[in-house]
Amino acid sequence: MDVRIAFAPARPAARLLALIAATAAFALASVGVDAQTPPPAPPAKKAAPKQPAKQPAAQAPAPAPAQPGPQPGVPGAPPAAAGQPQQIPLVYSAWIKLCGKNPQDPNAKELCQTMKEAHMESGQFVAAAALIEMAGEQKKILQLILPTRLLLPPGTRVTVDSNPPSDGPFIICAPEFCMSQHEVTDDFVNKLKAGQTLQVQAINDQKQTVSYLLPLADFAKAHDGPPTDPKVLEEQRKEAQKKMQDELLKRGEEQQKKLAPK
Repeated sequence: MDVRIAFAPARPAARLLALIAATAAFALASVGVDAQTPPPAPPAKKAAPKQPAKQPAAQAPAPAPAQPGPQPGVPGAPPAAAGQPQQIPLVYSAWIKLCGKNPQDPNAKELCQTMKEAHMESGQFVAAAALIEMAGEQKKILQLILPTRLLLPPGTRVTVDSNPPSDGPFIICAPEFCMSQHEVTDDFVNKLKAGQTLQVQAINDQKQTVSYLLPLADFAKAHDGPPTDPKVLEEQRKEAQKKMQDELLKRGEEQQKKLAPK
């Protein structure tokens, strides 16, 4: 997984959930036929300028043929053997389900979001996905929150295991994140329930494909079960934060021992 260090600043889980919740109703109201975009693809390469003819040099050795490299920016292309960032260990939240109604609208329908977040061990945000559904509505939205420094026109591509991919546009970018949306069907939701991994792909400013993997092991349980208790969610957040701080402190102490003179 090609994950770089140009991520959005670390944010508390509650702040991320509030961001997704604030855009959920807008997502269901705004996504239409424009949600279908061409698959992510890099810009076409410019033709190399013709070189003027050279006089043959006497006994000049022929240059070795160049080895073809991987095509950057193409979803599914193999990573380069060298020069690629190493895979960074990620920490995942559990899939959770939040439901509610607009308190300012007496006729509002219940809206539910099933979501998951990935971040680095330091707490740095990496990616998040939320399935947004409104009671009585056929339209469903898969909303993605990704880092910045991504090319906007190609949009994003999502794949569940080896199933056919779905392509969707970026709808907004802020200083800390970019948001993409996919209008999905019941069939796609069933694939999420039965799947193992949700893969999200985009193209960065280096015209390379970047991938974010979100495990689906507990998606079906969260989606079909009751909404997550906010109090339980807050306790889980505090526990995860303390565990992360303890781990970072432990690593710092181990590093100091290694650097201490013997």
